[in-house]
Amino acid sequence: MTVLGSRVLTGSILAAIGLITVRVLMALFGAIMGFMSFVLFTVLPLVLVAFLAYKLLKYLTREKKPAYE
Repeated sequence: MTVLGSRVLTGSILAAIGLITVRVLMALFGAIMGFMSFVLFTVLPLVLVAFLAYKLLKYLTREKKPAYE
């Protein structure tokens, strides 16, 4: 194998490794963004509604003090 042939082979292998790395990183980024959108638009509104309901029930069931003594 000539010097040029070995450089082409080395470059091809490095290019393939680089493309695989980019593909894995893009898949990881997409998975993270999908998880964050799920949390932001599904879990967070449910938590907010539950928190507001808890505060409302706590407010409605509080012990009422007389206005004057």
